[in-house]
Amino acid sequence: MKTMDRLKDITSQLKVLYVEDEDLFRMTVGGKLRGHFKEIIFAENGLEGLKKYFENDIDLLITDNLMPVMNGLEMIQEIRKKDTKTPIILVTGFIDTDFLIKSINLGVTQFVAKPINFDNLFNAIEIATQRVILENLERKTRQQEIELFKYREKYHSLQQERAFRKELNIIKNDLFMRKISIRNENSGDSQWFCSYIFKPLDIMSGDSYSIRRLGDDRYLFFLIDAMGKGLSASVTTMLSTSYINHITSEMIKDGNFTLQDCIESYQRFIKPELIDEEIVCLSLVYLDFRLSRMVYANFSMPPIMLQKINGEVEILKSNNLPLMKVDIPLRIQDIDISDVSKIMLYSDGLNECYSTKGELYNDYIRADFKSCCSAKDLFDKFRRVMTNPNDDITIVFLKKKPASKIFSKTMTILSKIKEITLLSEQVKEVLSAFMKSDDTILFMSAFSEIILNSYEHGHIELPTSKKRELIANDTYDDYLRECEKTCKSCIEVTIEVFDEVEDYLICACIKDSGCGFDVDSMQRVEKNNAAFSGRGIKIAESILDGIYYNQKGNEATLIKKIKKGG
Repeated sequence: MKTMDRLKDITSQLKVLYVEDEDLFRMTVGGKLRGHFKEIIFAENGLEGLKKYFENDIDLLITDNLMPVMNGLEMIQEIRKKDTKTPIILVTGFIDTDFLIKSINLGVTQFVAKPINFDNLFNAIEIATQRVILENLERKTRQQEIELFKYREKYHSLQQERAFRKELNIIKNDLFMRKISIRNENSGDSQWFCSYIFKPLDIMSGDSYSIRRLGDDRYLFFLIDAMGKGLSASVTTMLSTSYINHITSEMIKDGNFTLQDCIESYQRFIKPELIDEEIVCLSLVYLDFRLSRMVYANFSMPPIMLQKINGEVEILKSNNLPLMKVDIPLRIQDIDISDVSKIMLYSDGLNECYSTKGELYNDYIRADFKSCCSAKDLFDKFRRVMTNPNDDITIVFLKKKPASKIFSKTMTILSKIKEITLLSEQVKEVLSAFMKSDDTILFMSAFSEIILNSYEHGHIELPTSKKRELIANDTYDDYLRECEKTCKSCIEVTIEVFDEVEDYLICACIKDSGCGFDVDSMQRVEKNNAAFSGRGIKIAESILDGIYYNQKGNEATLIKKIKKGG
């Protein structure tokens, strides 16, 4: 389905304000937008736009920057004093690091470069408005809420949503936005990046997962898919995930984790709770990255996929029947992963999905796994051919930092805005040798957000609430300058480029000497949609293939795959 067609579903009930001083742009863009929104309101400068914004219930703002009377950023700054949530798309032909930092700090959701590419504009609108529907519900009148829940069976839906929030809370992900750094005197240092996708089809999900850190470089990966529909499957899933987390925590506390003991304890717990003929499919994988060892038991889940360093893909098929009330023998296998560069676990909602053309994604999955660098990258490939998933989808994806390095440069600066600006220009120059101009601009917008995050959290420890207050009062820059007077801390940036046959893998590592960013706060935001923070990191995530922090939270690695020659 094309972006413009998808937009009608998302934006048909939204009111958009388009601020542009040039008549030709206003007419051209207005014509393209017409038919996709409930209403389009036009303004010719920032002052007129500000007036119309507060006179109307605006759901999306699209604005130029360079305009007479009041420019776009000045208008946005006034709007953000009273409204921090409405998505804003900034259309501009001028982007540098200072401009990006200020724009992101003011809560600009998406950027579109001039001259306008309408595919880029509609993609930006789609990203910016996906969340606005749900957020609007909170701002609408009580009567509108009653009308909505009348058709959704208000009471039952609320109960299901609460149960789903509980289900999300039960999930434990000790590798959320994390990387695994292994120090090994014999084989050399290495890193693994862990990413995931969790996409329930309905409010209540039969899928779940957990990722538990057992100790230094040792992890347990758990995926479950309870067979059945609705509440029954979801209850089994929640019981199972909760118990696996419980028994794992107890074993960690006692210092005696073994995969076999974990599975046997779970079997004793869950079998009495299963109803007749109910079956449970699950994968449990123990990974010791230091010893390059993988121990697994797969109970009728899709095969575990491995890619070797030489590019060969290995399929580890299920080695156990699904769990049932009856006793079945347990089989656990132990393999060496010293020559493995990627590992993927997933539920059958991925490989058993049919496209509108009747194609099975299982026909694509091997090639897509081989060419992708993260769970997000794989899921993007999936969505290009599979528009309507018919089951819950869970993916856990592990990628080892490649050895095929063709470029590396490390730069160290004092933690000051002026030096960050100069460093960003150096990074941009480095990247331009491997990326197209548009890709470089996008990457730099993500880079600017994360390095500013490192600056704020790593050195001056600026809370989000304080930052918003400073921006609203237009004292943010003054506050930073005052903090910088006593700052002797440094930020180190390393840019690495890896040759991945058809692609370049760009890695930008940003490291500070501060106390570290609370990465788990982003996981709390993800589990609670009512929370509204981490906007900049979310924007950066939408641009990149992955952002991965170390355990302390003072080192972030930005990953982006770039097609060679394109």
